[in-house]
Amino acid sequence: MTFATLSLPMPEETAAGLVPRIRVALGTPEGFSPTLVGGEAALGHDTDPTVGDDLAPAEMIVLPIALLVLLLFFGSVVSALLPLLVAAYTIMLAFAGTFLAGQAMEVADLVTNVITLVGVAIGVDYALLVVSRFREEMTSGAGRVEATGRTMVTAGRAVLLSGVTVAIGLAVLVALPVPFIRSMGVGGMLVPAPAVLTALSLLPALLCALGPRVDALRVYPRRRRLREGAVWGPLSRLITGRGAFLAVIALGAVGFLALQFPNTSIDQDQLADAPDVESVQAGRPVSAELGGAANPNTYVIDTGAASGALRPEVVTALDAVADGLRDDAAVSGVTWPDTTDPAAFRRAARGGLVDSTSRYALMSVAPRGDALSDPARSLNALMRDREADLAGALPPGGEVLLTGEPAVTNDFNDAI
Repeated sequence: MTFATLSLPMPEETAAGLVPRIRVALGTPEGFSPTLVGGEAALGHDTDPTVGDDLAPAEMIVLPIALLVLLLFFGSVVSALLPLLVAAYTIMLAFAGTFLAGQAMEVADLVTNVITLVGVAIGVDYALLVVSRFREEMTSGAGRVEATGRTMVTAGRAVLLSGVTVAIGLAVLVALPVPFIRSMGVGGMLVPAPAVLTALSLLPALLCALGPRVDALRVYPRRRRLREGAVWGPLSRLITGRGAFLAVIALGAVGFLALQFPNTSIDQDQLADAPDVESVQAGRPVSAELGGAANPNTYVIDTGAASGALRPEVVTALDAVADGLRDDAAVSGVTWPDTTDPAAFRRAARGGLVDSTSRYALMSVAPRGDALSDPARSLNALMRDREADLAGALPPGGEVLLTGEPAVTNDFNDAI
């Protein structure tokens, strides 16, 4: 097996659009196994449509399933449609809020899918509380206005408290220094607010207007009601009567689960559960055979001036850094010319290590393992420690940045 790296000096979205042309241009030599094209751009090209295709049916299925459950629970078409109406208004208002947020920040594509799914869940949940309580009040003989007031005093308070709690929980995501997660948090926060607003304004008005007709268009006869307190009364007395004993059991269970926290990890293999597309088929053998060589860390070196990367003192300093990295146990290889001779370095650097102006240079350093391995973590720490020394060897205005899959992946995990 062999592989070659193709560098595309363009945004990843643009590069992903060129993947089909690259595959056609490469083809497969006669007598060889199929040539596979992988990498980040190819993976995005292959999997992004799959993710969208998977989420679209989920969004289409969730509403019919919710309607069926509500019909079984309420037994009335009118009562079952009210929670879906609240969910629809919630989603529309959340989309409007996301549009406004998008004018000031970058919003992830998946936010719209999150809003749809979470909007249905929260909208139906809150409306279920309000409609159920209103039906109970009407059954007990209260008038439509009185029933609406009692519903707001009880179920309305619960909805308001729940909405505030959910919004606070999602607000934690906004504090994370990861733009993608932050935008998901903003999108998530925009769902509880319209859900609460709709459940405490539009829904009570509709219930008051409907009155007894909230139970209209029944799909099966009324169920026989259990004697009041037949289930929850005995259960509540059991819990309150043995509160201390049950609290100890509950805290013990929570403590046992907390003991497992040191063994948890947010690391994941990007290819492990990915769909079986060409880029994934290409990535798996490369990762298994070559480890970190397929996706190394990279120093992006800005010398601050044209031809700065060809200055003898800069070449000497970079050569010393490369030699030091090669001697480290966590490093499997360094892509950098092993010479300080100006002419030899100039010839070797033509392979994409130095740009056309000779201001910028790339030094790739591969760990002995994949991006989430311990050697990759050690290499990240080592390269960050040497950033200052490397920058100090550059002319005034020079800068050194660290990128690459191991660095990006571990920085992302550390930030979370």
